[in-house]
Amino acid sequence: MLCRQRELTPPRNSMIVSEQAVLRFNTGAPLGGRCAAGTGRLSSQEQLKAFYPSDTRGLDIRFARLSWSDASQGRAAARFGDWLVSDDGQQTLLAVGLRPNGVTIRDPLSEQNGVLPGATVKDDPVPLEALRAAMRQYDLAHRQGRVLLALDASGSMGAAVDNGQTRFTVAGEGVRRAIELMGQHDEFGLWLFASGRVGAAIQEPVPIGPRDGPVKGVSRRDAAVAALSRTTPAGGTPLLRAIRDGVARSGRATTRGSGPSWCSATAKTPPAG
Repeated sequence: MLCRQRELTPPRNSMIVSEQAVLRFNTGAPLGGRCAAGTGRLSSQEQLKAFYPSDTRGLDIRFARLSWSDASQGRAAARFGDWLVSDDGQQTLLAVGLRPNGVTIRDPLSEQNGVLPGATVKDDPVPLEALRAAMRQYDLAHRQGRVLLALDASGSMGAAVDNGQTRFTVAGEGVRRAIELMGQHDEFGLWLFASGRVGAAIQEPVPIGPRDGPVKGVSRRDAAVAALSRTTPAGGTPLLRAIRDGVARSGRATTRGSGPSWCSATAKTPPAG
C-alpha cells in the first residue's frame, strides 16, 4: 500500500499504518515489492504526516522463543534476546523507528521525518471484542466482489456534454475506471441496454467472470473497452428490466468462494437541465 502511495503525486489519502511505516516511507527506505530500492529522504511536501488520535495504542511487538528448538538454536535465541534488552540493542531498535521502553526518543523519530517524538500512546492491549470486530470488518472489506456494470446505450446517451464528449463516452469512462479499481479476485461483467433496435434489448458483450479471465481470446477488461468503443447509442431505455435482470444475474454463485459480495450498477446520465 505504501509503495503505491510513493508512486502517487501528493496529496495522498489517509491511511492507518504504524509509526515505523511512516518513518520508512518518509526517509525513502525500501518498502518491498516494486519499491524494493530506497529513494532517499522525501521532501517535507512529499512526506506523510503522522496523526495520533487520543485512543492510539502501541504495537505489542514480542520476542518469542520456540519450544522445539534444539540446544544450539536455544542458546543463539537466548543471546539474541539478551542483546535486544542491552543498550546496544535498544539503540538499534530506536534507529529503525521503534520506541523501546525507557529509552530517550531522538532522531530518526523526529518531526523532520513526519512523526512526533513526544506522542503518547496507550500501552494497554486492545480489548478482545474490539479486535474481533475489527477482524470482522477486515474480512467483510476483503470479500470477493461480483459486479455487473449495466450501461444505458439508448439514444439519449448520444447527447453532447462538455468538451465535445457524449453522455455515453463519459459513462463509458466511468466504467473503465471502475474496472481499474477492482482486485485480482473480483468478478465483473458488462451489459448494454437499449430498446427498439436490431437485436435483444439487453446485450451482454462481457459475461460476469474473473477480472483477469479471458473473453474470446482477450482480457475481460479489453473486451469491455472494445464493446464500449463499438457501441453507438440508439433506441429507448428499458431501465427497469435491466435492473431486474441484472440483480438476478449478478446474485448467482461465484466461481470461487462462498457468500459472494455482489452489486448491480446501472450507469445512466440524467437529462441536461
